[in-house]
Amino acid sequence: MSENIDYNSKKQNIVIKVISVGILIAYFAYISFDWDYVFLMFADFKNWDFSVIEFLLPIILVPIGVIGLWKIKKIGWLVITIVLTYLLWTIILTTFTEQLGILILIGGLLAYINSPSVIKTFKISRVARILGIGVPTIILFAIWFAIFV
Repeated sequence: MSENIDYNSKKQNIVIKVISVGILIAYFAYISFDWDYVFLMFADFKNWDFSVIEFLLPIILVPIGVIGLWKIKKIGWLVITIVLTYLLWTIILTTFTEQLGILILIGGLLAYINSPSVIKTFKISRVARILGIGVPTIILFAIWFAIFV
């Protein structure tokens, strides 16, 4: 029986590492496509507002999350869950039909890293799961409420 558990654990770790690499590749593709915009943001730092923070925060958080995910650390799981939840809600609220494939991919990743086997691997508590999904949801809806109401 322990051989089966060890095999499942090793398989789970490999899948998590593949997801980490996939997220990192998508991250570098995003940075390369928006490099001019990122450079422009830093060149004009005197005129920063909240939208710049909203743009730059995922750029800073994704590498931290990927490293933590790769090393099977709770902080990696939490950061990636927060970023994916935020991206999922942003796509749903803004460009739902235009980015349906990305929506399905992000939703699938979020569902997978919240599956019982991954939660067990990372030893994530119920409170951490609620925070990982609830905090970005509340923040995004508060921002949207402040902008549109």
